Amino acid sequence: STDRAVEFSRELSLSDVDSSVAESVRRRVLDTLAASTAGYRMPGIDVTRDYALDTHDGDEAPLLDGSGRRLSVAGATLANATAANTLDIDDGHREVKGHPAAVVVPAALTAGAATDATVGEFLDAVYVGYELAVRAGLAIHATDGVYTGTGSWGAVGAAAAVARCQGLSRAETALALGTT
Repeated sequence: STDRAVEFSRELSLSDVDSSVAESVRRRVLDTLAASTAGYRMPGIDVTRDYALDTHDGDEAPLLDGSGRRLSVAGATLANATAANTLDIDDGHREVKGHPAAVVVPAALTAGAATDATVGEFLDAVYVGYELAVRAGLAIHATDGVYTGTGSWGAVGAAAAVARCQGLSRAETALALGTT
């Protein structure tokens, strides 16, 4: 239910789960950062990065391209997430046929940078975002086993991660998750 998803995204923490889950989250973050770094070195990523630089001015969040440049949360998320998925080497989840971390980690990272989140707060945001992305993907696949749209169910996870970093209210979180 929406209420349970909102509660989960606002309240659960890695301190509430087995240490193996926390370790899995940390690995997914490191994997995504490595995939982004490699992705920024590929031809063609400059199109997305330049678009983000031209249209999403700001100083809230870092680009992970090694330049030290910063953009708005939206611009940095767009460029970093695209770089993370460019080589298709980012983490994958077989049951949802997609790449949750490439969507969730950049969103949590940029929102966390904009709100000066601690590492623990950032990791909690990744945890709830990843979990909700996968659960949304599983729900979609229960009705359509062919669908492979990380962009749809991944957006739920990214919204949950950003809502967590930004400390949104219950009502705001529900809206961010795409429900009313």
